[in-house]
Amino acid sequence: MPIQSVQVLLVDTQPDSIRLVEEAFTEFEETRFRRGWTQPMRMVLAADAIEAVELLAAHRFDALLLSLSGCDGEPVAAFHALRASAPELPMLLLTAASDESLALNLVRQGAQDYLLQEDLDCWPLMHALRAAMERQKVARARQSLSLQDDLTQLYNERGFRHLVHRDAQVAARHNLQLALAVAVNAHGDDLADLELAEVWRDLFEPADLTARIGQSRFAASSIIADHDEALALEQKLVARLPAATMKLLTPAVCATEFDSQLDELLNLPRRLGAAVASHDAPCDNGSFENRARRHI
Repeated sequence: MPIQSVQVLLVDTQPDSIRLVEEAFTEFEETRFRRGWTQPMRMVLAADAIEAVELLAAHRFDALLLSLSGCDGEPVAAFHALRASAPELPMLLLTAASDESLALNLVRQGAQDYLLQEDLDCWPLMHALRAAMERQKVARARQSLSLQDDLTQLYNERGFRHLVHRDAQVAARHNLQLALAVAVNAHGDDLADLELAEVWRDLFEPADLTARIGQSRFAASSIIADHDEALALEQKLVARLPAATMKLLTPAVCATEFDSQLDELLNLPRRLGAAVASHDAPCDNGSFENRARRHI
């Protein structure tokens, strides 16, 4: 029986970037067996979001590749149109370095990751696509794997611990930081937890991780571009939830130390004060960046 190919929909209008992606797929097909990758990958081109939506309705695709510079000046509108048309499909962004902040913002809104067009090459692209598809499978399976809290429909502690490492890998790959926040509900009952869950959702972006990690305890993670952004998030937290705490971590430094800091934060005592801390201590046990490379 023939192996089914991975179908990737590219949305782009720029000849140079289209050529780079086509060359990457051609190189992949010529070298994939030497790399032990038996499943073929096929690219289909859409000139704009309208054509892409039509193709998504008519054909099966496994991933979306959206070029932000090839959206006729409306990348945000194209992104939201594609997300609305295929919310279950993993999306990878191609961006110029000058638009990296926009790409990061769209990752927070649901894109899996982004690659710089200036650094586009065959195998980084293929690994990024495969990693995006694997992460999307985890997201789809969260209910069957009991990763969701029954009361609030946020992630539970198991889901949060599992998926926060995805955020850490993305942050490490792009030399960003990860803000981890925890809040405790002093009332300790389900009704109060439901009310706090609504506040907790509202404080963070849709692509951020929000979780109820136990009775009256909530956690969240957010990818942070710089310290000013972290302080802005802290101020928003303190304004709505004075008893919340937040740490700013650098997952590219050390995966083991990150896990230790995560455990420390999730097991904070019930009396919490607001704070931001920066962690960059060196460690010899390997970074999330290296772990991400091994994973994909």
